[in-house]
Amino acid sequence: MLKKTFKFLGWTILGIITFLVLYVISVYLISKITVNSDIAQVDEKDAIPIYILSNGVHTDIVVPITTEIKDWRKEIQFSQTQSKDSLMQFVAFGWGDKGFYLHTPEWSDLKASTALKAIFGVSSSAMHTTFF
Repeated sequence: MLKKTFKFLGWTILGIITFLVLYVISVYLISKITVNSDIAQVDEKDAIPIYILSNGVHTDIVVPITTEIKDWRKEIQFSQTQSKDSLMQFVAFGWGDKGFYLHTPEWSDLKASTALKAIFGVSSSAMHTTFF
């Protein structure tokens, strides 16, 4: 019985070490992949600002409501918001597990059941938008 326990413990430790080694090798190799190396640099005056907004739990992508390329007012109308304020300049998009969005405004609100549902994708997803 003791021999089986040590054998199991040895395989477990070997598995953890193997995982860590593969993880470090993957991080190193993936970091060497270049992106946008053949694309010309965009002149800053032609660039569209894109921001990342995070409250520590949820992350949103924030873009201008209107640009020469896209007008978000066609898809997301000010009349469908509580304030109906049409002076907003930016719109933030967030996507993820619906239960996580609705029931986890702070990390202290996180429940194991919500996290497991989000991790394994067994619940529905949601997109939320916020005007700024």
